[in-house]
Amino acid sequence: MIKILSESTINRIAAGEVIERPASVIKELVENSIDAGATTINIILEQAGKNLIIISDDGIGMSPEDLELAVQRHTTSKLDEENLENISSFGFRGEALPSISSISKITITSRLRESSKAYSLSQIGGKNSKLEQASHDLGTKTEIRDLFFATPARLKFLRTDKTELAACVDVIKKLALSHPHVSFSASHDNKTFLKVKGDSREKNLAVQKRILDIVGNDFMSNNAELNLTRDTINIYGFASLPNYHKSSLEDQHLFVNNRPVKDKILNMAVRSAYADYLESGRYPVIVLFLDIDPLDVDVNVHPAKSEVRFSDPNLIRSLIVSAIKDAISSNYVNSNVETSPLGYFGNKAKYSYLSSNLPNSSFNRTFTGPKDNSSSLNEQSYNNPKAFTLPLLDFPSNKQDNTALEITVDNCVYENFALGSAKAQLKDYIFSQTLNGFIVLNWRVASEKLCYEKIKQSLNDNKLTKERLAMPEVVELTEEEIITICHAKQYLSKLGLSIKKFGNKALIISEIPTLVAKINIFQLVKNLSNYLSNKELGEDLEVFEEYVIKTYAEQYSKHIDKLSISEMNQMLRNIEQSSFFKAKDHVGLIYAELKITDIEKFFKSN
Repeated sequence: MIKILSESTINRIAAGEVIERPASVIKELVENSIDAGATTINIILEQAGKNLIIISDDGIGMSPEDLELAVQRHTTSKLDEENLENISSFGFRGEALPSISSISKITITSRLRESSKAYSLSQIGGKNSKLEQASHDLGTKTEIRDLFFATPARLKFLRTDKTELAACVDVIKKLALSHPHVSFSASHDNKTFLKVKGDSREKNLAVQKRILDIVGNDFMSNNAELNLTRDTINIYGFASLPNYHKSSLEDQHLFVNNRPVKDKILNMAVRSAYADYLESGRYPVIVLFLDIDPLDVDVNVHPAKSEVRFSDPNLIRSLIVSAIKDAISSNYVNSNVETSPLGYFGNKAKYSYLSSNLPNSSFNRTFTGPKDNSSSLNEQSYNNPKAFTLPLLDFPSNKQDNTALEITVDNCVYENFALGSAKAQLKDYIFSQTLNGFIVLNWRVASEKLCYEKIKQSLNDNKLTKERLAMPEVVELTEEEIITICHAKQYLSKLGLSIKKFGNKALIISEIPTLVAKINIFQLVKNLSNYLSNKELGEDLEVFEEYVIKTYAEQYSKHIDKLSISEMNQMLRNIEQSSFFKAKDHVGLIYAELKITDIEKFFKSN
């Protein structure tokens, strides 16, 4: 037989969706305070919120009539029933307070700003409602005692006090981060764990101060500022540089219209933006605010309102990836950073970073190169594999120039090749050993020449292939730059670059040449824009083509940082087979050679 459920049963069922743990209560009540215009919010917890939660604020308060309505289901002052899509407040369902009251002992005391009287309403398990006059300052105070006493089975699903408290702290931090103009204080078992003062300054300054207070100085010393605007979409905040990362996601704070959210699209975008920088299991620290037209995002996806749905998720993802990548590329130089966070490890971290490719930690070690039977070596005579000794250098602990010095050693010797066998990398130089001495090669210039040659040959053979980007790149430009670039759109397409206008101030790059798939696309487009703004395409398309190829090659060489020994040797072999090397178009540009006889003369002269 079908029957109508009682109101208390309905509320308890709803509570299972809205109130999962003490942190859920804190979230709902603090959001109510923010919606009420509070500038100060105080939070008191006992036993990780299971025994007591008190939230007090200095908001507009409630009348006795509103108090009685507030604990009834589907009552709210925040929703325009004629415009359900345009939601700008935190709350709008009218479910939180009745859900909380149905599973706890609740007392709400409130006083309107224009009233001289305060009133208090109490309920036990959603029943026995009692309203009476009380003594209270302006605003509202809500006390929640014995959470889940009416649904004891739910208590069994709660974790340890330590875990539940961590969830409470996380919620409070996120709400405090997204509302820097509000003062927050929070304590647990009479111990204050958060106290921040509201900042009435301009929003960006207030946000920076709040991030410093909550996330910490280490993050603020190792971050890049995000700032991207596209039509009605605005992305701002701060993202950690690749040298600063954590082992968990706990310090990733993502907000949509100031609402803390857990969204797969946003998480995927952050992960994609750092894919080329961080290894698996390491996570960036980020505080990201996404402001978007409420009509373009649905916050009514889950009763807890922690999930959202975007009308154009691919656009949002692309914009966030672009904002983060642009910020990082503009601020990050991949180097051996000796300031926080690596600094506190001292020499141990420095040595493990610099000598990670060494077979062992001996200061002097001799290695003998075995004969390589690969087909690429059979054409060369290999009669005299030699042993060599490479001492591990002593790195000064007070180095402040952020110069990365990497010493790598390989067991394979190619000394009878023209450019020898790679032994070490120092900044932009490869040190290789030959039968008669050693060579210092500028591998960045060499890689640029190699890339240029390959692209040029591919174009001449009509074999230049494109690679579709998994995440299209959005590049911000001025309207004038957009017009200039789009004028050359068909020529750029022939050169492997597929572009499309996106609004009046941005381009979407969807394809690039496969040979240069990892270049900095933003910088590439900016370079092309600068060139075209000072040139006329006219009939001289060969000059334009030459410039584009050289720009590809230049950006390609810049994306490389560290090379392994095998990569160095592969580059040396590629250079030896290149047309510019065979044509001797490299003297003084790519490498310098020092013979053993020259070294011996130097020492004999001294």
